[in-house]
Amino acid sequence: MPTVLVVGEAMIELTTIDDRRLSWTFAGDTLNCAAALAAAAPDLTVRYLTGIGDDPRSLEFVDYCAELGIDASESPVVAGRNLGLYWITTHGGEPSFRYWRSESAARHALGAGIDLGTAASSEAIVLSGITLAVAGSGADALLDQIDTAGRAGALVAYDANYRGALWPDCAHARSAADRAVALADVVVASADDVRTLWEETPEVFGRRMAAMGVGEAIVTDAASSIIATVGGETFRVEPPVVEAVDATGAGDAFFGTYLGYRLVSTPVRQAIDRAVEVAAVVVGMPGALTYLSGR
Repeated sequence: MPTVLVVGEAMIELTTIDDRRLSWTFAGDTLNCAAALAAAAPDLTVRYLTGIGDDPRSLEFVDYCAELGIDASESPVVAGRNLGLYWITTHGGEPSFRYWRSESAARHALGAGIDLGTAASSEAIVLSGITLAVAGSGADALLDQIDTAGRAGALVAYDANYRGALWPDCAHARSAADRAVALADVVVASADDVRTLWEETPEVFGRRMAAMGVGEAIVTDAASSIIATVGGETFRVEPPVVEAVDATGAGDAFFGTYLGYRLVSTPVRQAIDRAVEVAAVVVGMPGALTYLSGR
């Protein structure tokens, strides 16, 4: 069975919407992506690699992943550390975030140059800009392994997912992103990512990615459209207008759903349509993974 490896940071997600009760679950950009991927392509084996602690919540996290069709059992255990935590407070569908992650197990494991092990032989490897930011000095070691896997035939998929607070400055983020996209076969970015990191329009970015050898470059712009450059051709898809309860995780769900369908050979435009449909469901519910886990 084909295997997909997703590498990144999983966290505990606390949510408060319009000052109502506090709820919690597990989430994180790459975890959200992995869950959507597994749902879109259940015949694939989806592995998730992060750092986890030796506490009960970390053990519960591995079981939670299994319920979503994700195998996180090979994630290294970092003694004395815990999963990071973030708190979403949402008003009128617009989330704001507070984070507690500086001493997390994921930051330690990724920063130490996490070993992809036998999973490096997966048919596809997925990571994000947050993966690289959390890895810090370990990002180069991670990208070296991904480079090796890509040369051996693995498809590499990268979500730019720029979060300025995680980087010393934009120049450091751009440097890491430049190396990642140079290794990638599929790149997804928001229009804000493209403008901030590369000071480009989505169309210019797509053409540049195509010239670099990126087969599929997709820029999402919630305010207008999705701009895809595939095989040198650029086209737009207009998403439906939906009322947002909580936009958290919608982009991750789009990325994972798109990849899942593409990895089972669904045509690009159809894969985008399915990804748009799932993202629309996500924004209509509180939390990033409520649509799959019910919590």
